[in-house]
Amino acid sequence: MRILEAAVSGTVGTVDMGPVSTVICELSNNFTLLGHEVVLADIPSRTPRSLLSPQVRVVEIAATGESTIEAQSSNPLAAHVNRWRNYWQYIRQLRALPEYRWADVIHVHHPVPAFLLQRFHGKQACYTAHTPVWSMANPQDRTVKSGGLKAAIRSMVSSFDVWVEKDAIRRSRSSVGLGSYLADAVPGAPVSVIPNGIDLGAWPVIERSAARRELGIADDAFVVVFTGRITHIKGVDVLIEALATAQRRIDKLQAIVIGPLSGRFDSRDSTVEPFARSMMDKAQGLPVRFAGFINNREMLYKQHLAAADLFVLPSRREPQGLVVLEALAMGTPVIGSRTGGIPDMINEDVGYLVEPGDAAGLAACIETAHDSSRLTSMRSAARAHVEQNYGWPAIAKRYLAAFSR
Repeated sequence: MRILEAAVSGTVGTVDMGPVSTVICELSNNFTLLGHEVVLADIPSRTPRSLLSPQVRVVEIAATGESTIEAQSSNPLAAHVNRWRNYWQYIRQLRALPEYRWADVIHVHHPVPAFLLQRFHGKQACYTAHTPVWSMANPQDRTVKSGGLKAAIRSMVSSFDVWVEKDAIRRSRSSVGLGSYLADAVPGAPVSVIPNGIDLGAWPVIERSAARRELGIADDAFVVVFTGRITHIKGVDVLIEALATAQRRIDKLQAIVIGPLSGRFDSRDSTVEPFARSMMDKAQGLPVRFAGFINNREMLYKQHLAAADLFVLPSRREPQGLVVLEALAMGTPVIGSRTGGIPDMINEDVGYLVEPGDAAGLAACIETAHDSSRLTSMRSAARAHVEQNYGWPAIAKRYLAAFSR
């Protein structure tokens, strides 16, 4: 099979990859290992694509990354127009490539290019919906929205974006959801449920006491770790509130919050967003340390996961949550919200589920885990659970089956 992977980050295969770029890189590498031809179309990269297999051919397209457009536009309507203009330019250049006509499958990872290809050029794509947060809204997510013209424009743009993604999902040759929620949200669409995987070779087992020695954490501390963007949707406020309750019953509780204070996956961005600042203020007096951004390819990141007694992901909405697999791969049980793809990854042998937004429930779950004799057996089961279900070779084969439909 000849597969054209369409990316728009400029980071696929580099050390700067975010979650979506990592998925594209891993799929591309594994497709080639399985004997298929792969071409990656991406915008120009600032750093070498050293993590991409040399068997994957790269074609660079002159366009701008989504995060750059967002950063350059304070007006939401201007950002929306600029985003569409940029994707139109991207698709125009993509269609001019010989690889466009050569490909048996064009695999798209953003809704706007998928929409443009299918609506305006009649080219069916295979589309992976990485972040369709609209499809997993829940009553506990009560984000306070300010009034005014900007808020009205954001609401209008958001509604249009949802319509675009639904249209792309329905029209695609095959659409992929990271959890079962997507098929429920778009009835009748050609949706396959395929979670993202993990490269277990890059996640060697680290003994917990050794990780704690490296990090200066006492053996008798009860350590809770969170990793992710410091944003409302990730439930960091819920975690802080739960820790304030749990510390009353857990004497040596320690929590480490790892993630960019800017709210964006970028180690070069040193800004502190207002929400992150408010969380740091809220955590004053609690046993909570904000460690900032640590790239998940660094040993330091893996040591933090291995050193933890529990990993907690209290997201209000989460398409999948690769960090859950990362924690489990390091042998750390997980408490996750019952939203999106998280429940698909966590069973009673490796962790716990709580309702999103429920700080009291999360605190009670942390206390239950602390008092449970099951944590040791959970640690043993966690790695095996990932090995059996989430290796990239098996995930790539599931994609190939979806492409062949």
